[in-house]
Amino acid sequence: MSIQTIEDSKVKAFPTPAKPAEVIAFTAKVRRRFDPAAIAGKLASTLVPPAVVIAVMLVIWQIACSSPNASLPPPSQVWNEAYDLVAHPFFDYGPQDIGLAWRVLISLQRVAIGFGLAAIVGVALGALVGQSIWA
Repeated sequence: MSIQTIEDSKVKAFPTPAKPAEVIAFTAKVRRRFDPAAIAGKLASTLVPPAVVIAVMLVIWQIACSSPNASLPPPSQVWNEAYDLVAHPFFDYGPQDIGLAWRVLISLQRVAIGFGLAAIVGVALGALVGQSIWA
């Protein structure tokens, strides 16, 4: 059995020191005054192009679906039909004629019941699996 040696040229016990760190000077930014015109210009450049695209799409939709044999209703008809649901969300005129908010609340109630049952079953099964000697 022989001892292996490491050549001195490959391993150095004392590595060479690193270069000293560079000092970087940062300039402080000058705080700008409140400029309503600049804010309005930036806001307009952000909001106007999407608004124009949406308006053009609605006009095209209205023109394309205005004929009597169109398969889709025009946006004006959609707005007129949906206005009561949006403007008065809590109306109740019977079991099938209720507002949008009541429908959302019923859906949230179903989600909460399902989540609660799933949590109860999940905790019970987790406790059973945790007590099992085979798990």
